[in-house]
Amino acid sequence: MKMTPNINDSTMKYPVRPIPLHIDIQENEWGFALKDLIYPYIQGATKITIYDPYIREGYQIKNLVALLERALDEEGLVGVLLVTNPVFPDMDKHIEWVNRMEKLRRSLTMREVQFEVSIDPTLHDRRIVMDSGWVVIPGRGLDTYKFNDYFEIGATDERYRLWHATKIDTLFIPELDEIGYAEKYPENKTVQ
Repeated sequence: MKMTPNINDSTMKYPVRPIPLHIDIQENEWGFALKDLIYPYIQGATKITIYDPYIREGYQIKNLVALLERALDEEGLVGVLLVTNPVFPDMDKHIEWVNRMEKLRRSLTMREVQFEVSIDPTLHDRRIVMDSGWVVIPGRGLDTYKFNDYFEIGATDERYRLWHATKIDTLFIPELDEIGYAEKYPENKTVQ
């Protein structure tokens, strides 16, 4: 049976415009993608900072890439900062991670988006902060989906992947609004 997230007990699948929300996703729900849930909050932003200590494994980096591909749909995006804490049992894994981050950096640079990585060994909480003042707090960070084999439905379309239970909160913090979002889009100003 197809499931949809409980977005404030509404029947809408994705928010059309950014509004403060609490989204409660149950274990094994499917029918939506993290990148699409977050997209309305990326609109208008020129810089995105992603705080997630667990961007280590290939599937986690793949989820990051999917989010950044969706962010590229916005014309004004010029910078992405990833703050993370990759801890590896051996040097080979660390070198592989560094190479993957460099590939991602080069790929974004070709699209005129600066990508930086900052290591914070004290990082625990996950959040995605836009310079428009919007903040998305995904409880599990970008590690939202259950394992999916390349030969199963959901391998190429995240909407068909099963989710781990999680909560996602969004809020607008005027002090983080570096680009005048609230003045540019007064119809979306929902928090004073």
